[in-house]
Amino acid sequence: MLELAMLIPQSTAVVERSFSAMNDICPDLRTSLSTKHLDDLMRISSYQHDFSEIEWELLVDKFKNAKQREMAL
Repeated sequence: MLELAMLIPQSTAVVERSFSAMNDICPDLRTSLSTKHLDDLMRISSYQHDFSEIEWELLVDKFKNAKQREMAL
């Protein structure tokens, strides 16, 4: 029973940070994000890697060369 009690978080700070990040990513005016996209953006936000080392031009080229994308307007 004691082991089970130790699993309960002592603070809600992690949850509160997650909701704050979600509100930054998806404000009321931008609710058209799918659950998958919101999940992906939340993961990127939570990991907070140093993106300065990414080769952006290669990433953009890969995106350009990907199959045709549909965009609903």
